Amino acid sequence: MVARQAKVSDSRTRVYKYGAVPIGPFPSEGMDELWRANKLWNQLVEIHNNNRTKYEEARCAASSDYALISESIKLKQAEIEEAYQAKRQARMHANTKDAQHPLLQQANQTIENLKKEIKKLWELAKPKRSAADEKINKVLLREEFNEAIKAAKRIKNSAISSVLADQIGEYFKTARDKAFKDNATLRFHRFDGTGFFFFRFRRAHQHTDGVSFADLFDNNPLTSANFCIQSIDQSRVKKPRLRLRIKVAGGAVKANKIYAVFDLVLHRPLPSSGQIQNAKLTRTRIGDKFAYSICFTVKEEMPKAPLLNEGAIGVDIGFRQTKDGLLRAAALGFIDSQGQAQGEVEFLDVSEKLMQRMGDEGHVNQLKTNLDQAANVLGMNIKPLLKAGQVLPEEHPKYKMVKAVANMPGNITLSFERAYKLSTWLMHEPDALPVNIVNSVQLWRKTNGRSYRELHNLRAKALLERKHLYREIAANLVRHRKPIGIEKITLTKFAETKDADNKLGNKARANRFLVSVSELLGAIKNAAEREGVPVYEVPPRNTSKTCSVCNHVQKTLQHELRWICANCATEHDRDQNAAINIARLALEKHAEMITHGDESIHFSSVDHEVLTAKSMT
Repeated sequence: MVARQAKVSDSRTRVYKYGAVPIGPFPSEGMDELWRANKLWNQLVEIHNNNRTKYEEARCAASSDYALISESIKLKQAEIEEAYQAKRQARMHANTKDAQHPLLQQANQTIENLKKEIKKLWELAKPKRSAADEKINKVLLREEFNEAIKAAKRIKNSAISSVLADQIGEYFKTARDKAFKDNATLRFHRFDGTGFFFFRFRRAHQHTDGVSFADLFDNNPLTSANFCIQSIDQSRVKKPRLRLRIKVAGGAVKANKIYAVFDLVLHRPLPSSGQIQNAKLTRTRIGDKFAYSICFTVKEEMPKAPLLNEGAIGVDIGFRQTKDGLLRAAALGFIDSQGQAQGEVEFLDVSEKLMQRMGDEGHVNQLKTNLDQAANVLGMNIKPLLKAGQVLPEEHPKYKMVKAVANMPGNITLSFERAYKLSTWLMHEPDALPVNIVNSVQLWRKTNGRSYRELHNLRAKALLERKHLYREIAANLVRHRKPIGIEKITLTKFAETKDADNKLGNKARANRFLVSVSELLGAIKNAAEREGVPVYEVPPRNTSKTCSVCNHVQKTLQHELRWICANCATEHDRDQNAAINIARLALEKHAEMITHGDESIHFSSVDHEVLTAKSMT
């Protein structure tokens, strides 16, 4: 086969993420900076909400017809919310999320009828809304909104750096555009000690961002005083460490600046020819502790497209528990250029170590059960004492939390997460509640605090192991240098949402969590994009039901793991068969790309050595 020449673009932008270990405690001034950044976000959301309200008020003032139907829509939306609340109550009574249960059927029917009614109202409102829009001064409303946003981001109002304020504004703009597109609502963020610091890198007297790695060292005159590398420890050859000094608070005057120092683990090198555009220090919460990471945005030359081997690989995602007790995450099928299966299909199983930690009988779940039981006892003791939240004035910032605990129905127990938040608050404000309540809560914390921290640390460690394992699997997969096929699926259907119906029990939901489809597919896509290997999303329809030998569709197939083709009598493993069919669909898509002359793809006629993807066991 004649190799096609690759079309090389000028550059691409990639993000390199590294773990950072703080040297000493994080400065309190840095916490204040994060709080002000979070406050800015909430101010922007409030400006957005006020702007939408002004638009609606202007429409209603311009058209009485629209005002009447708008009021009807608001009343109907309130009815729908009440119907969803009734559905949640029905779920508690039925003790299931199965939509076939009579109580849920009735609740769903009510919601469906209300949605039909509001849809008719919206259809009636559309022409009236358009007519009202023509009568209002949109330019003035838009200018008021833009000026309010600019005012909120100014240093004298936000009290944070202009670079960080601008970045928060960019994130807000993206979120706002998506909210309009998806008809969603922007949310306020409760400050929990997390956030980020943003740094732009630019050479002196230059108008475009970008510096080299060497420019970040503090012995370089071009180095920004806000973000610099003080030293590098080369004693660890594979993973050297950088000593970073980062400004987390303070103004332009050097004496006023507050710095935090970190050790950055350089587990992979930054490209020597790349231009580092910016960096972001992120602070995330893990239990009652915090983790730090540094993300570098690097503009680098686009590498030449690799030589691809003939054939394809199919990845079939699954949540199946095998006979030997393992949890199957996916099946990998390999085919040659003629679509014939190569070797045995490989199965990726969740590791026994992860199952022992996070499974039904794992140590993490045992800790969670013990904490739930202890929090339930605490809740029964303190709920009568909280007097429906009357122990605090309404203007107190914790009034809603206390009232929510006091008003919890008898069939809902106090969660250990909320109990821990309550105890953390009372550690700092021990006089906020009556002494008997404070003593009960602090006794719970003293007895269970260590278990709570152990639970979150073990969970975080297990999930980190899974992430590294998925990355290793993805790296081994792309070394085959073959096109990869995955099913085109909506990942949101695998997520747990409060109003979504499903027949899954607690164990099945836990299995979905252990596998984490999005993380596995993300690792494969990222590794393939990095190495220039194409990934094709193929339709999942009948991939399990189509015989990979004779192409007969077994329409009667339900959920059987093994089945026999009615046409050719071949016995199939469901996931194995699907992986082969997915690989063939990917090969077809790949052939179409070649036919249409995609110059970013070229091939090697020499078949590389087959690399075996590591098992997850």
